[in-house]
Amino acid sequence: MLQGEENAEVWDQFKMNIKSSLEDALTFALRGDFDHACAASLEVNEPVAQIFAIKMGVLAHSMTKAVFPPLEELQRMATSLPETHPFTGLARALVGLIAGEVIPADYSRVFRDATTQFEFADDADHELLGFLFLDARTPGFSEFAKKYIDFYKGKSDVVCSYIEAIIERNAIFDKLYSITSYDAFRDELIINKMLDEVQILYWDKLMQEEYLINYAEITQEN
Repeated sequence: MLQGEENAEVWDQFKMNIKSSLEDALTFALRGDFDHACAASLEVNEPVAQIFAIKMGVLAHSMTKAVFPPLEELQRMATSLPETHPFTGLARALVGLIAGEVIPADYSRVFRDATTQFEFADDADHELLGFLFLDARTPGFSEFAKKYIDFYKGKSDVVCSYIEAIIERNAIFDKLYSITSYDAFRDELIINKMLDEVQILYWDKLMQEEYLINYAEITQEN
């Protein structure tokens, strides 16, 4: 990954070519194009847009070949969020997590509390905020995860496929933990390893190559 000033320069050049539009940002995100979604939303001066941009920036950090904002920029955005917004705490904890200032256990507690506050309302704001839960932790809350998949079904194959893949992986782990003989679960370990590898390849391919076509369509429309 690019570091420091080099990454900041690449990011600044990248976002200059992206129109500021929350509608476009949501379209990018639903298609898995998180760096473009971040760039399109970070200049929109609304709490929902800023929280969404932070999440998009963090997702971009986790992907290969993506352009991502400097951590300092995400930290500035998190600091400026209004204290009264119900998801400010989660956004700040997320930035703290990738900065190494918040331990995973503490983030998981904030994340758990946030799942109880989120409403699956069929509007753009909740579609944007829902991306806060595009996280490997979500399948740990089974009822929430089911609602989450239903919420994005027909809207985003990326979101649904990712959460479903994590659920499948967790089911394999649960099965492994119930088996004591290595010979009995050796094949399961091989399957799980293959699943992880396929999941990584799927994530990168789906969101870095296939959706370039969709990005071209968006830019042509604009």
